[in-house]
Amino acid sequence: MGNCCSTTDSAAASNGANAAGAKKEDKVELAFKVKRANIFTEGVDLGREAYVQKNISKTPKQIKQIRGAISQNYIFASLNDQDLGTLTECMEIVEVAKGENIITQGQDGDYFYVVDSGTFTVMVDSKPVAQLAEGNSFGELALLYNAPRQATIRCDSNATLFSLDRESYRFIIAQSSSNREKEVKAALKKVPLLFELTEKQLDKLSDSVEIFPYAAGDVIIKKGAVGNVFYMVKEGVVTVSEMGEQYADHTLTVGEYFGERALLTGEPLAA
Repeated sequence: MGNCCSTTDSAAASNGANAAGAKKEDKVELAFKVKRANIFTEGVDLGREAYVQKNISKTPKQIKQIRGAISQNYIFASLNDQDLGTLTECMEIVEVAKGENIITQGQDGDYFYVVDSGTFTVMVDSKPVAQLAEGNSFGELALLYNAPRQATIRCDSNATLFSLDRESYRFIIAQSSSNREKEVKAALKKVPLLFELTEKQLDKLSDSVEIFPYAAGDVIIKKGAVGNVFYMVKEGVVTVSEMGEQYADHTLTVGEYFGERALLTGEPLAA
């Protein structure tokens, strides 16, 4: 296993809204998309006393249900396993009656929902456009922006939802970012390519870096694919293969990097 620090160019962004089943690099780009989105939301003061983190008890089945839903949503792509656990604990259980509108098009909203049981109809301009059932989620944009809802969600039967409010989400994101900042900067200082950067330059660069864990055997990038991400090895060992018949496989360790050529030239990945 190992960890890679990743950075992407400012133009790189994925149009996919669902990270489930995505290639690892797609998921990396989704995480950067969320990071850029969070930059434009109001700041969070981690030192204030007003926010009390929730810890709402849930069954193993409910935890699995929530984790399955949020793992498929791009706005959670940058969170690690510990952060996702904290987020799951924060989600409240909401009972909804048949015929009730859980969100209404045009109204402001600050909650994200995961369907635990029951069914819902999605309506745009009073016209049904989709159905939601167990394991589906909706309302994620309300966590990022204070903007009117784009659809109405009506409950078709008595149902149960898990809800996450914007304040909790943004506090968890801010806390996660704060915890990672020192870790990222320490990792960047181990990269020979960056040895001559000043503290100020490292601070600026670290704002564009995310840490991603990889298990043994994971394919990080694939030869011939379009590359938008530059990787630095934080810990562990990475094997570079398929460089050509005349070249043997090569290993990279802490402080070494790859993917920079595709980032600079736009050419397909060479290994």
